[in-house]
Amino acid sequence: MSFEVTDVHFPVYVKDSLYNTDPNYDYGTFSLLATKLQNAKLNISSFMVSFTYEGVFVFGDFSKPQTPQTIVLVTSDESLCGGRNRFPLTSNNL
Repeated sequence: MSFEVTDVHFPVYVKDSLYNTDPNYDYGTFSLLATKLQNAKLNISSFMVSFTYEGVFVFGDFSKPQTPQTIVLVTSDESLCGGRNRFPLTSNNL
């Protein structure tokens, strides 16, 4: 999955969301992204993450982590995706 990011708008994992299906999901890559953007001041414009198993994962925007939210369903059932397998996320739809 690909996210468009800036130093103010980037995805954060909403670990306490009731929709998440894995209470032990390792969201360390999202914490590392925040460190790179805020502390190291790196100029990063996109961020990619892959999911290795099925589940539901909830993300927010750093500037407003609780709203709006993006809910990601990872599934092997292609019929649920209407034949599409890629949905680019931007700051407009995050």
